[in-house]
Amino acid sequence: MSYRKKRRISLRKKRKGNFLKLFIFLTAILISVYYFWGTDSGVIPQVKDVVQSMDKNMEGSPMDSLVEPQLVNQQEVVEKARVPIEENDNNKKRINKTPVKLSGVKMAICIDDAGRDLETQSAYEELGVPITLAVMPNESYTREAAASWHAKGLPVIIHQPMESISGVGMEPIVLLTQMDENSIRKMIRESIRQIPEARGMNNHQGSKATADFRVMDIVMSEMASQNMFFFDSATNSVTEVAHAADMHGVLHARNNLFVDNSSDVDDICQMIREAADRAKKNGQIIIIGHCRPNTVTAFQKMIPQLQEEGIEFVSLSDLVQ
Repeated sequence: MSYRKKRRISLRKKRKGNFLKLFIFLTAILISVYYFWGTDSGVIPQVKDVVQSMDKNMEGSPMDSLVEPQLVNQQEVVEKARVPIEENDNNKKRINKTPVKLSGVKMAICIDDAGRDLETQSAYEELGVPITLAVMPNESYTREAAASWHAKGLPVIIHQPMESISGVGMEPIVLLTQMDENSIRKMIRESIRQIPEARGMNNHQGSKATADFRVMDIVMSEMASQNMFFFDSATNSVTEVAHAADMHGVLHARNNLFVDNSSDVDDICQMIREAADRAKKNGQIIIIGHCRPNTVTAFQKMIPQLQEEGIEFVSLSDLVQ
């Protein structure tokens, strides 16, 4: 073989070897770029295009079996990484199930007819909300009822029997509209003596008495002298309570709903629910229930629900004006 021919073969091999080294060097750089820049910049598709272009010029190169499988595997990783987070059950955002609080929605509960049933009263004491207890004077457990409730730090008022329009079912000792001023004052003062824990008073029955301005004027005079408020039970749509109270500077409030006209627990629950709806609409509500077993059962069911809805239970005295 001539020297020139050997020289050409040697140069050809040398060029091929140099080209192979250059290919390996460029491939290494491109793969390094992938690791540092990632796929978001679109580098990987460009790398593959360059490699495929070089592959056509290096058909049969040992690098064929190394580069392409590696790129395919990396592409699979890229595709998996691009799966949206919300499609991955393990990465779904948790739903906040905390109930939305209704700021400023208040409910005051007054329980009438206390002083007769201490067992039911004790169940009310365990409800954990500031229920106002209206204790009747001249009952078997008047003193025990007022003292027990007050000892729990809960508010007490006097549930004063007053004359009704029908006159049916009135208490033996009741404030009547035909009484003179001294008799009315004497009765109010005796009720306060029996229940010294009281911060206010409301009427038991009293649809006739609360509509009589003369009677209410005397009652409010006594309330003012003792710094007590008056809560109108609203047994009559026509009432002189607010008029007389304002004249004597006595704070007062009016009942918005009786919740236990029915003795059925489900019916009472529905009325409490109605009260809650009104409170959400108007911002507050005052309701009356009674010291009865079925009524306390209904409140045991409903109070936790209403608290979850963000209703705040407050003392009656918080809502007097």
